[in-house]
Amino acid sequence: MKIEEEKKENQIKVLDKVLKEIKKRDNKKLLYGTLVRADIRKYGGWKNALCVKSNILSARYDNLAFVEIGYQKYKDNVNENVGFKINYDTEFVEGLVMPFCKVVWNNKVNEKIYPKEESIDDRLKNYLESNKGRIEELSTYPGYSYSNIKSLIGERLKLNQRSIHITAYLNQLISDAEKQND
Repeated sequence: MKIEEEKKENQIKVLDKVLKEIKKRDNKKLLYGTLVRADIRKYGGWKNALCVKSNILSARYDNLAFVEIGYQKYKDNVNENVGFKINYDTEFVEGLVMPFCKVVWNNKVNEKIYPKEESIDDRLKNYLESNKGRIEELSTYPGYSYSNIKSLIGERLKLNQRSIHITAYLNQLISDAEKQND
């Protein structure tokens, strides 16, 4: 257990150092890069995650920052230029240790992702649609029916968890189910 905690602490220290370096170079309010799909499993994430790639970002993380906020809004804009802001806080999704960002500008997208008046039912519907592949993958394992998964996700949305936390939870369920079926 101590080894795992030390590993996490070291990863956080490295990330803090990288974020400080980016902040020093970040003399503009908005950074620019390209939306990409990336395999970020080596950082505790998953394959085909939505990220921004930019030379202003650290080569330590393959010049990537994970799109923490705005996934739904920008998921169809891969390979387009975007403006983004780095989240300099190191409080992240369990296991995912890399820079996080929020996309705030794109030529083709102007509306907000989730207006405050959006209901939990609408958020659930949008989440289920945008994560259809992962949900289908999980539902292939015993004990995980679509309605069961929908209920688990709905409960987390009612607790006002962010989509990124729910996705990490979903990925953990898939990983656990894979281990049980090996």
